[in-house]
Amino acid sequence: MEFGTLNTILSGVSAGIGVSLLPRSSVVQAELRGEVSVISLPEPYCRLEVGLVHARSEHLSAALRGLLEMMTTRPETKKENEI
Repeated sequence: MEFGTLNTILSGVSAGIGVSLLPRSSVVQAELRGEVSVISLPEPYCRLEVGLVHARSEHLSAALRGLLEMMTTRPETKKENEI
């Protein structure tokens, strides 16, 4: 069974209809309210690889190119005394 929204997914889980794999950040409030229980997954299952999805076209907007550049440029590491 598939549900389309986070609220619908959490409602189904709390009603005992099923289980779901969701980012912890999206279920914190439901967990605090006691609506669901969360089990942390062990390595390597707790790592999520994500990608940027865009419309298929040859033209990327300047904003999207800037975002891609920002995301692929490694931030400089701060020295301990700068933290």
